[in-house]
Amino acid sequence: MKKTIATISIKPKRIDHNLLGKEDSMLLHFAKGKTLNRFQAEPLGDHCLHTTISDLQRKYPINFDRQTIKVPNRFGTLTSVKEYWLEDENLRKAKLYFGLITQN
Repeated sequence: MKKTIATISIKPKRIDHNLLGKEDSMLLHFAKGKTLNRFQAEPLGDHCLHTTISDLQRKYPINFDRQTIKVPNRFGTLTSVKEYWLEDENLRKAKLYFGLITQN
C-alpha cells in the first residue's frame, strides 16, 4: 500500500537522524536536494542503493531522476554508476513528508 505523501500530516520539527530507518534516512538525504551514487551511499549505510531507490518508489508516490555517470574506482580507472536525485514535484513531495516545507 502506497502512502500518499501529500496527505501525511507531519509537524515541522528537528529531525533526529538516529531515529530514522534506512529508507527514511536516504529519502531525507534526497529531500535536502542532494544527489547520490552507489559509492557515496556506502558510508551512509546503504550497500545497495538501486534497491533502496526501487523500494522508495514503490512505497511513496515519487520518482527519482537518474543518469549514468563515470566515477574513479580504486584501481585508477572509471566505473559507470547511476546517480540519483529528486526534482520538481518529486522533491516537493519529499520535502513535505519531512516537514521541510509547508503545503500551500
